[in-house]
Amino acid sequence: MSVEGPAMFGPGEYVPDVTEGISRVEDLPKPRIEHKSRNFKARRCPRCGCRAGRYARAKRTLHDLGDVRAGRPIDLVVCFSRHHCRHCDFFFPADLSDLALPKCHYTRRVQDLAVRLVAEDGLPYQAASWHLWRDHRVFVPFATIQNWVEAAGEKNLDGIGTTYLDEALAGFSGYLAIDELYDGPLCVLCVVDNRRYNRLAFSVLDHKPTHEDVLAFLSEFKGRLDERGLVVRGVTTDGSSLYPKVLKKLWPEVPHQSCRFHVLMEITKAVLRALAKLRKEMKTKIPRRKRGRPSKADKAQTRRIKRLKRRVAELFEHRHLFVKRHLSAAEKKVLKKLTRGQPQLRALREIMDEVYRLFDRRCKTATALGRLEELR
Repeated sequence: MSVEGPAMFGPGEYVPDVTEGISRVEDLPKPRIEHKSRNFKARRCPRCGCRAGRYARAKRTLHDLGDVRAGRPIDLVVCFSRHHCRHCDFFFPADLSDLALPKCHYTRRVQDLAVRLVAEDGLPYQAASWHLWRDHRVFVPFATIQNWVEAAGEKNLDGIGTTYLDEALAGFSGYLAIDELYDGPLCVLCVVDNRRYNRLAFSVLDHKPTHEDVLAFLSEFKGRLDERGLVVRGVTTDGSSLYPKVLKKLWPEVPHQSCRFHVLMEITKAVLRALAKLRKEMKTKIPRRKRGRPSKADKAQTRRIKRLKRRVAELFEHRHLFVKRHLSAAEKKVLKKLTRGQPQLRALREIMDEVYRLFDRRCKTATALGRLEELR
């Protein structure tokens, strides 16, 4: 009779990552902050070569490869100088190209490693994203990795290659979503099946897209659809002016609509701008207080001025309540207090309520058209 001892665990035991299963960003390890300086008193002007003095300082945060031992991400906070050349009146920042590309949120080390994982190791984009987090503690969305790889050309992909397009168009819904993505100095034009969410075509540009770029890109894509006898039923874009004329030329009979998200975003911005204008008007109407200690006769006026200033400050602090979709009971109480005696403020909130009801999925077409007529 043999007696079994305690289970022995060897080096082959599987130990999952401690962050596996976490769905909230707040629960992830906090990044460690490292500071770097690119702060110079003067730099040589890249346009004329003359000496350009420093006129301001700024900071830029970059996500770098994390600390594997501590299991924490690392964020580089770079303090850099901004310079002005008096000879040619040219403004430019200190050069940070050794750390990251312009307008990019990740360091060059992260970009290079992400491209190698896909090009050399053959990892899919989502697996590469998880690998970067698990082994290097830097989170990069897989769509960003895809943009980097396509821009680098490491997979030798043709934007609308025949083999991939045949698979992607196997269950083509007929509804397209067209958008442009900016990643540093690069711009990626994309066409996506708006029902199956497959990327059908892309084009990488090293400049801001023009009508000619969009027309050439979509004309080639339309030719591929015509070869397969596929018909486009609808197109969705953002509010950019790049698409309406091009879509009318290529698909004149196809309905074109703006993305719901971008429509709500523009309306929200307009409401917040109107709120800021009203707030400035209220601020200008506040009487000026006399210098020095207020007399007994002026104390009531002083209290009134403080009360008006506090109300303007509260409008700025709680401005999100005018555009937030769902308000709690406490938030409704605060909003009622802010709009008391101000019908123009109540009108702004009523506009947002009507807009949200207009985009309610339970709203029928006839009802939505009636509400749209009211808003107009």
